[in-house]
Amino acid sequence: MAIPLIGTSESIEKIRELIEHVADTGLNVIITGESGVGKEVVAQNLFHESQRKDKPFIKVNCAALPDGLLESELFGFERGAFTGADRKKRGKFELAHEGVIFLDEIGRYVPYAAIQASSRSSRRRVCAAGFRKRGKNRCLGYRSHESRT
Repeated sequence: MAIPLIGTSESIEKIRELIEHVADTGLNVIITGESGVGKEVVAQNLFHESQRKDKPFIKVNCAALPDGLLESELFGFERGAFTGADRKKRGKFELAHEGVIFLDEIGRYVPYAAIQASSRSSRRRVCAAGFRKRGKNRCLGYRSHESRT
């Protein structure tokens, strides 16, 4: 169950209307705002209002991942795809199959990985390093205002 949006201000009412308007469109959504304003709460509310509410909601804190690991975490890899890949690993996009993936702090990550995430989610096709079956999912991500350069 989503954490409810609290408040009756014009801004909160506008957010509620936007959630209602886009919840079942299947569009990818970018949620922006300062730290602590409730971007994840908005994403969870959007998810719970959508037809995907019975599918997975996968949150990825991109800022917590070490350099070089974002791509393999998001897209997974096959055994033997690179040195040290001794087993296959499902990526977060595959785990979110037909559900929602919330990319927390994606804008703070290296541009290459952010571009890969955006490109792959917009095509609604995901392939891991070394090949995997393809899955469909919806991408929810945001970039904090403070992370813009």
